[in-house]
Amino acid sequence: MALSEVIFGQFDANGDGALNQKEFASLCYAKGYALSEEELSNAMRELDTNGDGTVSLQEFQQWWKTDERFQKLSLPPESQEQLRRTIHYFKFFDQDESGSIDSGEFHHLHKDLVKNGLCTTSLSDAFAALDRNKDGAITLNEYVNWLVDIGSLVVREKSAQQKEVDTLTLAAVEQKKKNAKLLQDAINYFQYFDRDGSGGISREEFKLLHADLVKNQMTELSLKECFKVLDKDGDKDIAFTEYVAWLSQKGVLQAPGHEMDAFLAQQKAQLRST
Repeated sequence: MALSEVIFGQFDANGDGALNQKEFASLCYAKGYALSEEELSNAMRELDTNGDGTVSLQEFQQWWKTDERFQKLSLPPESQEQLRRTIHYFKFFDQDESGSIDSGEFHHLHKDLVKNGLCTTSLSDAFAALDRNKDGAITLNEYVNWLVDIGSLVVREKSAQQKEVDTLTLAAVEQKKKNAKLLQDAINYFQYFDRDGSGGISREEFKLLHADLVKNQMTELSLKECFKVLDKDGDKDIAFTEYVAWLSQKGVLQAPGHEMDAFLAQQKAQLRST
């Protein structure tokens, strides 16, 4: 089985043999590319060659063969704005909100296209030109493809610099998610040893925590020394913030400045109220 077929199957959540927009968005995100709504619309337009609103395995495999397959889906702000206006315009004439424009609705669209100098052919010829799969209706993909063909809509790729910024932003988001999970794990771990639910770990409770830290090679300090290191304010009680600060010093967690401080304050208040 080809790699493209394996990947396709992983994201075909409902097993219908095609990827809808949500499934394709999940695939892109899993591969490190978070696309905007406009970029997704453009991506589906590019891949969905038969205009049925989904990406078949064959269509997916054709796209998978291309170089820079993901990068070509990303659009700069100006192209995203063009697509946004195009989609809004299309929806205006899709009066029954079916997702396509039938011959009756096209009468109004054709009149407006002629008025704006975008079409010079007759109603029937224009409909035939846009209805590429000849199913009697014009989909958004078919309409956008037609605008691109006549040069009215220019879809440009993002610059290398914009793509680099997007990659860094996505990496930051992923790191934030990872840190949030680690923090939640830390909360659960802390609460487990906070047997009386006071929001802090006493000397007696710390005996069990210290034994577990030693077991997991988190510390080589004695019970007394380790308690002293964690109990920063010397109040004979280890607060959650003190515990997380210690984890950060050991490199288990990364503390993102004020954002971390606010999060810890929130969690400490939560622990105190339980």
